[in-house]
Amino acid sequence: MSRKTVPHSIEIFETLSHASSLLHPEAMDAIGGYIRSQLCADGGFADRNGDSDLYYTMFGLSCAAALNLKIPCEQTVKFLDRFQPETLDLIHLNCLIKCRSAINLLRSPALASIAGRFAAMRNLSIDSAAKTAVKRLLNADDSSSAYEWFLRLNAAQDCGLKLPWNSEVMVSLEACRKPDGGFSNRPETTTPALNATVAAILFKRQVIGENDVPALNWLAGQLTASGGFKAAPETPLPDLMSTATALFTLKICGRLTDATRQLSRGFIFDHWQESGGFSGNIIDNHCDCEYTFYGLLAAGAIT
Repeated sequence: MSRKTVPHSIEIFETLSHASSLLHPEAMDAIGGYIRSQLCADGGFADRNGDSDLYYTMFGLSCAAALNLKIPCEQTVKFLDRFQPETLDLIHLNCLIKCRSAINLLRSPALASIAGRFAAMRNLSIDSAAKTAVKRLLNADDSSSAYEWFLRLNAAQDCGLKLPWNSEVMVSLEACRKPDGGFSNRPETTTPALNATVAAILFKRQVIGENDVPALNWLAGQLTASGGFKAAPETPLPDLMSTATALFTLKICGRLTDATRQLSRGFIFDHWQESGGFSGNIIDNHCDCEYTFYGLLAAGAIT
C-alpha cells in the first residue's frame, strides 16, 4: 500500500457513524439517550464520578456528532472556553481540539451525508492559541513514545499544520519494535503492547502511506477466543478499548476478516448495558462516555 490517506479524525468519525448499520434504531436511540444523560449542567460531559471533565467531554461530543444528536452546543462551548490551550498537556490539548472539531460537526447543516461530514472535518476552524500550543509540542525531541507521536500527528492534522516528521522519528519509533513485530511505548520495555502497536501502525500509515505488515500480523494474532483483544499478551482479560482500536486499525488497513468480524460481534454486545452505555470489560458493569465511544467504534469497524 502506498497512497495518500485522509486525516485520522475523519476515519474515526466515519467509523463511528457506521455503527448504525449494525445496531437497530431502538439500540441507537438507547445509546443516544445514554450520551445525553451524561451531559452536565455546565456543558461538559461527566466522568466516572459524575463531574464534568474535558477528557470525557471529548468522547461524549464525538459520540454525539457521530450519532447526530441534538445537544445545547452553546453551553458546551462555554465549558470548553474555560481551558487555555497553552496550559494543557498533550493528551488534554488533543481533547480540546477534538471537542472543537465535534462542535463544528454538530453545527454543520451537512451532517446527514458522508460527503458533508468529510467537508466539515476538512474545514475546521481551530483557534490560533491551539495551533500555537500544538506547534510547541511538535518540536519535542525524538525520544517520545509511539503513543505520544501519534497524538502529535492527530493534533497537527486537526489544526491543518504541516507534519514535521523526519527519518529520525522513524528510527526512534522502530527502536520500540519487538522481535515478534509488535511495539512497546518505550525501547526499554521488553514486551509489546496493543495500543502502542496500534499507534505505531496508524502513525506510519499516515506519515509514509504504507502498512506495517509485521505489526499488523502481530495485531491480528492478538484476537482471543472471546472475540476481544487484550491490552498486552500478559493481561488477564480482553477489554473494549483494546478491541475497538484493534478492529478499527485492522479495518482501515484492509486486514479485518469476516471471521474476526463475526467473533467480535458477540464480544461487543456483551459490553452493552441496560443503561444504553458500554462498559470496559466483562467484570465491570459501570458505563461511561469513553467506553460508549469505543463500543460504537468497535461496532462501526465490523460493519
